[in-house]
Amino acid sequence: MTSKQSVLSVRSKVLAVALAAISLSPCAFVQTSWLRQVGSAREPSVLVDHAKWSRRTQSLQLFAYTELKVDDLKELLREKGLPISGKKADLIARLEDAEEAEPEEEEEEEEEEVEEKEDLESLAVSELKEKLREKGLPISGKKADLIARLEDADEAEPEEEEEEEEEEEEEEVEEREDLGSLSLSKLKEKLREKSLPVIGVKAELIKRLEEAQEEEKTPPASSSSWGASEALVTYRAGGLARAKFHEDDRYYTVKLLKQNSDGSWAIRWVEDDTEDSVDVENLRSQLKSFKKGDLVLAKSAEDGKSYTAVCQANKDDGFVSVKYLDGEEEEVLLDNVIPQAMKFRVGQEVEAIFPDDGEWYGAKIMKDLGKCRYVVRWDEDEDEDGDHGPCELSIDEIRLPRIDLGDLEIGQKLQGTVTRIETYGAFVDIGAMQLGRVKVGLVHVSRMGVSGFISDVAAICSPGDEVTVWVSDLDVNLGRVSLAMSEHLVPQKVKYQLGELEVGQRYEGIVREVREFGAFVDIGAPRNGLVHVTKVSSLHVENIHEFVQIGDEVDVWVQSIDGQTGKITLSMVEIG
Repeated sequence: MTSKQSVLSVRSKVLAVALAAISLSPCAFVQTSWLRQVGSAREPSVLVDHAKWSRRTQSLQLFAYTELKVDDLKELLREKGLPISGKKADLIARLEDAEEAEPEEEEEEEEEEVEEKEDLESLAVSELKEKLREKGLPISGKKADLIARLEDADEAEPEEEEEEEEEEEEEEVEEREDLGSLSLSKLKEKLREKSLPVIGVKAELIKRLEEAQEEEKTPPASSSSWGASEALVTYRAGGLARAKFHEDDRYYTVKLLKQNSDGSWAIRWVEDDTEDSVDVENLRSQLKSFKKGDLVLAKSAEDGKSYTAVCQANKDDGFVSVKYLDGEEEEVLLDNVIPQAMKFRVGQEVEAIFPDDGEWYGAKIMKDLGKCRYVVRWDEDEDEDGDHGPCELSIDEIRLPRIDLGDLEIGQKLQGTVTRIETYGAFVDIGAMQLGRVKVGLVHVSRMGVSGFISDVAAICSPGDEVTVWVSDLDVNLGRVSLAMSEHLVPQKVKYQLGELEVGQRYEGIVREVREFGAFVDIGAPRNGLVHVTKVSSLHVENIHEFVQIGDEVDVWVQSIDGQTGKITLSMVEIG
């Protein structure tokens, strides 16, 4: 079905709902007026005092829109070139506003047409011929012929524009159909390219890609603030960005030289000053922006370790001038500078370097002296030599108590400090160590709130925030730890392999995610199962959130198992 046919189908639904409403209304002439608004504006008019009956027609219109599905409302909005984001009430309000504006626009267009005709008649023959030449039309004939030719051309232009719009709509439909034909792995690959979440069933991935494509049609505005959205940054020659290095697939700061004819960018790697070329899909915005006085962690060229420093100048060439706490100054590559988010509070349990031997020992913060200096008291402050007493140390000589990465467990609750935020999540220092190196954990956007996927990380946390997290995944071999900000988002340990599940059998589970089409339930299998909205209750479910919420413990029955994809379909209604 083409986009145009789809719109006509939606219009027919609106008309059907309106007819049903009319059967309940005694005012036929008001109803006829309403039908003209929803259907064809070219039908014979019926004399109606619109002002007198506007409330009645608006209520009928609202009734018709409320009976439509969200997808149908979005189709009508697409036809009008309006945004499709928001809840159902937002979509209806947007359509109502557009309907109210259309009569005014039509009146303005009619006035413009009259003025245009009057303008043509006031022009001299030579001026009319000039206009015809611009349109590539014949210039022979009398003045009346020239005016008629120009009017015909003006009437034909909207038709051509409409045809172009229809072609664009058909291309959009074909594009959506192409997404539907892609495999799950291909869809996830496309989502990764756009830095979007890859979790969910195939329908969710397609919907996420479609929404991203709609957003891409809106010209992005420039932004350079720390933690800003990737979609709000425009690449420009002379500016900084991050480019993927083909040898390790990591992103490094580059200077953009110019955009090539094929869409790729000529770049210069800031670290070694070599020139290269990179495809635009391998570019990311450089969101770091420091100002004088900012407290940062900078990697020293002398020993490769990071130390606290104060930003002296952001040179806009990919380097930052810093001054370390010991007074030494250095220009550090932007890639090697991050905000110093750590801050300790009085009474906090920490580990600190003992000045006499340079080893780490347990201690407690006794006083914050400011300017990144603290007074600590050692846990074991008495030995054969007596009491060591309080000790004044810099922030670089204090750290959170460490725990070996291998000693962590799935579901373990920890306190941590946010060290960095990105569009895809937040990095948190939980004190994990492996082979003498600190291993920060990642809280992905999909595990930041009990309501599910979070679109704006900065709205949830900032560097320096103290947060409570749970270990949601652990790979000791790769040295990676994944975290969640809600215990409900931590998966259960696998209790049943796919082959051990039985269709029709009852299992206890925990609701991990709730969507309009259903709920995902963790029953201890390798992946969560889906309870479709029609299987949430034996009653009619208008709003799924009224029946089930994230974290609920529920009984479910296995409805089906797909051995190839691992997909599990569940039911909260007992299978008899």
